[in-house]
Amino acid sequence: MKKILWNSIRFKLVLGFLLLTVPLLIFLFYSNYHAMDVVREEVAESNEKMVTLYMGTIDSTLKTVEEYLINTATFDSDIQQLEFFLSEKDYMLAKIRAQGKIKDHILMFESIESIFLYSNHTNDFTEAFKLDSASYKDRENARNYIRQVINEDSLKVNEKGWHLKAIDGEHYLFRYIKTSGTVIGAWLNLETLLTPLDLIDFGELGASFFVTDTGEAVGAPADIIEKNAINLTGNLENYYLSGSEDKFLIIGQPSATANFSLVALIPDVKITENFQSLKRIATFVAFGALFIIPFSLFLLNKAVLSPLYKIVHAMKRIGRGNLDIRIPQHSTSDEFILVNHTFNQMMDQIKELKINIYEERILKQKAELQYLNYQINPHFFMNTLNIIFNLAQVKKYDLVQEMVLCLVRYFRYTLKGNMDFALLNDELTHIKNYLRIQELRFPEKFTYQIEVENNQLLSVELPPVIIQTFVENTIKYAVNMDKTIHLLIKVESVNLEAEEKMKITIQDTGDGFPEHVLETVRAGKLERSEKGEHIGIWNVKRRLQLNYQERARLSIGNAKPNGALVEVLLPVKQR
Repeated sequence: MKKILWNSIRFKLVLGFLLLTVPLLIFLFYSNYHAMDVVREEVAESNEKMVTLYMGTIDSTLKTVEEYLINTATFDSDIQQLEFFLSEKDYMLAKIRAQGKIKDHILMFESIESIFLYSNHTNDFTEAFKLDSASYKDRENARNYIRQVINEDSLKVNEKGWHLKAIDGEHYLFRYIKTSGTVIGAWLNLETLLTPLDLIDFGELGASFFVTDTGEAVGAPADIIEKNAINLTGNLENYYLSGSEDKFLIIGQPSATANFSLVALIPDVKITENFQSLKRIATFVAFGALFIIPFSLFLLNKAVLSPLYKIVHAMKRIGRGNLDIRIPQHSTSDEFILVNHTFNQMMDQIKELKINIYEERILKQKAELQYLNYQINPHFFMNTLNIIFNLAQVKKYDLVQEMVLCLVRYFRYTLKGNMDFALLNDELTHIKNYLRIQELRFPEKFTYQIEVENNQLLSVELPPVIIQTFVENTIKYAVNMDKTIHLLIKVESVNLEAEEKMKITIQDTGDGFPEHVLETVRAGKLERSEKGEHIGIWNVKRRLQLNYQERARLSIGNAKPNGALVEVLLPVKQR
């Protein structure tokens, strides 16, 4: 007992597991129902065989009567003489002999109520009955129906042979064989076929009866069917349960000779009567488990799930950037007390470490931006001195003076200080000074054009010398004395990704970027070279990344039919 840690997760989980094992007793409940299903299936199979056997007997009897009627109508000489008589005397003698035959032959068929003859020539109707085999009501119903269908000339044969007809609340089976001059047929009350099944015990509420193809019950206890809303239109190829209050097992077999089915209705209570006590025990156990399970879950939630949820909730809020979240101390298991305490200590250390790293990163980025800005000035300065030197060699002193003035203006702008951002208007003025120098250097071989879509864009801020980097590339790689090069700088406003951005296009009519440079840029592998190659492009990409992260975009390619094409997308940032 002393070794047991009463407040440990292990003990609480074991205790919860022991409590959760109680629902295993529900298996008894399930097995009881499964056993009832097995017994129900066996009862269904047994009764299905019996119903199939008796339905086969009925079909065999009806088939025999049908064959008798067909053979009589086809081969009996007296029946034929009723159709083709030579004299009245011959007709009467044939009629008397035919009547005698059907009175004798009806005794051969136990279930048949009557056999009748009808002559189309004389409208004579003759019928034969067994003694006490049919009630007067049945005879009148059948006789009136037969005369009606014969007079209406609507005597039809059902596709299965025998025809089921409901008359005055009773159901009768009719079979007609119609020739050119004579009709011979038989009929019976459908309920007479149920008599042998009365000896089978289907329970106090059980019964056997016939069902028409429309789902109407014949010979069934109507109070049971209506009271329990029993469905008789189900698929009789398989047994099924039906009933609202009391459940009944329904087993059926369709007739092969007529449009009805034989159905056995067996109360489910009779099938499962030996399982009722076990069912009550299983039900009691199941309801007991319904109370035990919530209590077990309550203990599990309080001991394990709730503390874990608090940890997960705190981690989610920390994941969203809130490093001030801590797990409050509360009464819980020893293990969770240790975890919560360690977690809070760890978060204090992480917050302190993140602050230090963040401050260090800011200082590093500022230093890198400053280095990049300084990196541009010597590059341009060397190019400009080279231009002045070339002009001095050709003794164009007036142009040298103008270029020096432009250079002074350029450096006055550059040496204003370590600017993080500059106005687009100032940048374009600065670039015009540079481009004027190039115009003086390459007269009639270099032209440029600057277009601004909206004057409001002139007040937008951007990192300095971004545009000039690609202008210098045009001068360095495209402009020469062999052909005239035109440079276009276009600034416009666009809406992209639900944000207003400024699009700067720099395009020339030169040979464009080499293919290996474009492949390197597309692959995202452009890095600062030790030899200084592509340092301008690398510089711009790095500065855009440091200033805007993913909000800015640089696209480098070649225009059609020729020339370099650079597009810069920047978020609109106005002063």
